[in-house]
Amino acid sequence: MPVDPQDTLDVLERFEPLSLQGQAPVVWERAEGVYVWDASGRRYLDFSAGVLVANVGHGRPEIVEAVIETARKPLLFSYSFPTHERAALLKEMETLLVRPDDKVMLLSTGAEAIECAIKLVRTWAVRTHGERREYVVSFERGFHGRTAGAQLAGGTPVLKEWLYGIDAPFINVPFPDGFRTPETSFDSFLGALQAEGVEPDQVAGVIVESYQGGGASFAPVEYMRALAAWCAEHGAKLIMDEVQSGFGRTGRWFAYEHYGITPDLVVCGKGISSSMPLSAVIGRRELLDQFAPGAMSSTHGGHPVCCAAARANLEVMKRDGIVEHAASVGGVMATALEELADRFDFVGAVHGKGLVYALHIVRPDTDEPDATAAARIVSDCVARGLMLFAPVGFGGANIKICPPLVITAQEVRDGLEILEGALIREEERDGER
Repeated sequence: MPVDPQDTLDVLERFEPLSLQGQAPVVWERAEGVYVWDASGRRYLDFSAGVLVANVGHGRPEIVEAVIETARKPLLFSYSFPTHERAALLKEMETLLVRPDDKVMLLSTGAEAIECAIKLVRTWAVRTHGERREYVVSFERGFHGRTAGAQLAGGTPVLKEWLYGIDAPFINVPFPDGFRTPETSFDSFLGALQAEGVEPDQVAGVIVESYQGGGASFAPVEYMRALAAWCAEHGAKLIMDEVQSGFGRTGRWFAYEHYGITPDLVVCGKGISSSMPLSAVIGRRELLDQFAPGAMSSTHGGHPVCCAAARANLEVMKRDGIVEHAASVGGVMATALEELADRFDFVGAVHGKGLVYALHIVRPDTDEPDATAAARIVSDCVARGLMLFAPVGFGGANIKICPPLVITAQEVRDGLEILEGALIREEERDGER
């Protein structure tokens, strides 16, 4: 018997916290490729990939089969006991290592992997240099997850309010996006450290998103190369957060490749499996091998079903040239979005690369974020059949566009036509006020 979608929404509203109720009230029934169907059978073109997860498309048959095959063994759990599934995934990831002798720690979520990376860097610093080298530097407006360490590293003060009383050695410096932070020279990094009274030999590590997830904002190449050189010179470890950007999203396997740098640790999640909960920390073996057997593990890290899904995902990406496809189709998206930004004065900036972009929605007279307008635009898009998640980033006013990487150029155009209609409607509303 079909379930009334409103009953589902009512149950979720009754039992789930308010924080989980921010998305469009569309009950997802199934999803395949670049489309999502709701409980009434209506189809939506998906410009969300869930939340940058379904890189090779929803319900990819090869991934579904890998999940079913593993579950039917049956092998539904293994902790850190050896499994063929975990070994097969790690072997598949070998070509993606930063250095040939790197190691990989498999975990469950992006936030868990971020915590692991911070732990590895600070442990290394204390053991190698003593307690003086205590600081982890991160960036304003950055987001690394919702657990304690991840939010202490993040660059949004309001998200840290629950952590009052914790005297943690995390400091934020400006992120040089060229929009919210006009100053993009590396001098801003050095000046921020100096203002905080932090010397280079006090820094254990620097953690930075390869692009800032909230706004799809990249730093200048010259800045990132200067940052990597500074870390190498002063013995600080460079952590690149690739939870959103990894596995083809920007037209490269990892977005840090756009900068031509070599990080010490790379943190992965979301698109690693295009489906199941899995994350990873990739990096220098001397960092990964610091703890004795049993001293660092995760209950569901490297879950066999998730590993099977991730291996199938990577096989599909390599076989079908998904990364190259994302770069090609992303060019179509970039051109069209820039044209839209030129037409609508409430689009303050368009940031992104490959198949991740964000429209920064502003009040035209001040360039301040306009969360209300952004929410209306998203709601209009969903009503017209284009699936987007709720606005994110600075001021809650950035509209993220991040479809599955298998999307065609024509499907990109179809989705942007819907977006254009929503932007026109917002312009009309401005005129009516």
